[in-house]
Amino acid sequence: MGFAISEEVAKNNPKLINFSKFFINRKTINGMILDPWETPYHIAFDTNKDGITEISALYENEEKIGRIKAPFVIWSNGASRKNELGGSGNITSWKDSPIIKVMKNL
Repeated sequence: MGFAISEEVAKNNPKLINFSKFFINRKTINGMILDPWETPYHIAFDTNKDGITEISALYENEEKIGRIKAPFVIWSNGASRKNELGGSGNITSWKDSPIIKVMKNL
């Protein structure tokens, strides 16, 4: 199992950058790391290993679902402090991996 994890890390992070160091000494609330606007970062993983990470949020009184072509994603609500599932006001890790679909919860 360790080999598979190492292989996956090498594939998705070929420079082996330790991104966790960017969160050291960051402000937290209830164990969640806060962005510069003091709202929690959103972190989601591809749980079934199909290369697509699903995210969801209540946005404009509707539950929305996004599907991003990436093994994991991180995003901040940005200065608006609204979770737009990576919309224009959000800061995301997947700008080069477009959202496949955003839809109402079925």
